[in-house]
Amino acid sequence: MRKSLVRKCCVMVSFVLLAITFASAQPQNPTGEIDPPVPITGIEWLIAAGVALGVKRITDLRKLTRK
Repeated sequence: MRKSLVRKCCVMVSFVLLAITFASAQPQNPTGEIDPPVPITGIEWLIAAGVALGVKRITDLRKLTRK
């Protein structure tokens, strides 16, 4: 049973690594021009604020449970 579990894990890991390789491959720009950078809009700021608030709440909760 342990060998089959190890074999399944190895197959899954290699499949994921292969899929990531193909998914991240992007064609180059045929004109050779460099695209201008995309500015950060309002939704990105909201997402960043939500992540920061979540991290703060998790750290506060961990401090309370340690006492």
